[in-house]
Amino acid sequence: MIDFKEFDFVAQNAHLCFGALMVFVPTYIFGPGALWYAMALFLVYALVKEFWYDERYETVEVRGSSLKDFLFYMLGAALGLVVYFGVPLLKHV
Repeated sequence: MIDFKEFDFVAQNAHLCFGALMVFVPTYIFGPGALWYAMALFLVYALVKEFWYDERYETVEVRGSSLKDFLFYMLGAALGLVVYFGVPLLKHV
């Protein structure tokens, strides 16, 4: 069985990576105009997932802090923006 500290580390890395991908990929495919749509949709998804769905359907053993999970989603979204706008080789022209 995995201990809580290690499980939390893996979970937060997953939230971070998922957040980055959910903002970076649509913006890369559809251009900078899709950025606001991607951010808005992802914000709604993260709020519903963490503060409604997880509170009702996750088991006590795997449920951590909803706020912490949500913040890692948003940190990942910010990372996606940094990658999109900060790495010239990946910019969609």
